[in-house]
Amino acid sequence: DLAVTLTFSGDAVSGIDFSFSPSEVFDNGLITILDGQSSATFTVSPIADTGSFLDVTFVSSIGSSASYTIDAGAPSASLTIANVDIVPVLPVVSIASSDASVNEDSASPATFTV
Repeated sequence: DLAVTLTFSGDAVSGIDFSFSPSEVFDNGLITILDGQSSATFTVSPIADTGSFLDVTFVSSIGSSASYTIDAGAPSASLTIANVDIVPVLPVVSIASSDASVNEDSASPATFTV
């Protein structure tokens, strides 16, 4: 087995912006690639919020070790958790006048419609 050290950064917050599985990988900063396998996986699942917030970023980087060499082309990977809060669709309102102008001595008032 090969234990790979991981570091996590970015402005996304565990438990608020995302959940992590398996949690011990996040807690310990280690993931194990089993003998005979070429990779191991972990999952970052976004958590929906109820406010209007900015996008946040989660970054995972491979930490150095004497047990492996880090691929210079892929030492880290990032994920943007996009804010997609649904803005309520508001009704569109307008106003119109029956006349553009009236004379002050006119007996016909202008009517406004909303």
